[in-house]
Amino acid sequence: MILFLFSGGVESTVLLKYFLKDTDKLIHLLYTKLAYDNLSKLRIPEQNVASKNVLEYFIKNYRHFNYSSCEVHLNNVTREQQGQKGFGFDEQWNIFFGSMYAKLHGIRDIWIGQFSYNDYHRIEFNLEPLKWYYDGALEKFALLGCGLDFNFFKDLKINFPSKNFKKQGIDSFKNKKEAFNYLEPELQKMVRSCEGEEKFCGKCFKCTQYIKYEMKND
Repeated sequence: MILFLFSGGVESTVLLKYFLKDTDKLIHLLYTKLAYDNLSKLRIPEQNVASKNVLEYFIKNYRHFNYSSCEVHLNNVTREQQGQKGFGFDEQWNIFFGSMYAKLHGIRDIWIGQFSYNDYHRIEFNLEPLKWYYDGALEKFALLGCGLDFNFFKDLKINFPSKNFKKQGIDSFKNKKEAFNYLEPELQKMVRSCEGEEKFCGKCFKCTQYIKYEMKND
């Protein structure tokens, strides 16, 4: 039994397809609507549409999974404030809520859509890889999420392809386009590809990857 953290983007959709298609694991899926500052809240309407369409497709064409969702909505918080004084960004909020849900349901394996190619792309665009995936920082948020329950936490595992598969199997994609092409055309049209309020702004980090690798989801 696993807890799968879902966002409606390429990575979480690719990894969910893998688990539904190539494993028989019982899946609890948690969709998090994270509107923790003035910028993150802009994406929620489009993200909700994408997530709804993707999940309905999987339910119809693959197999059953348990679904739940949670939401954080903070007013009067800027991105600058969030970065300097806030709780964290997507990954921190996700693992916080994820470990809370995991404890309630007795789940010890949490899965996140983080692939090796994600690190390559950040370097490619002159950005640092997200260090909290590898330096133990996410585990601290997981501990908070499970209410500082050390007995539960000691057996909790935070999993993602770049850590568990190490460029093999489902982590063997060389770039985002290869991962995107793992999805059938119907799913390619549904997944979320922008960090802002539009389906495709052409300017954000995610959209620039679509442009560079000539990926189309319309």
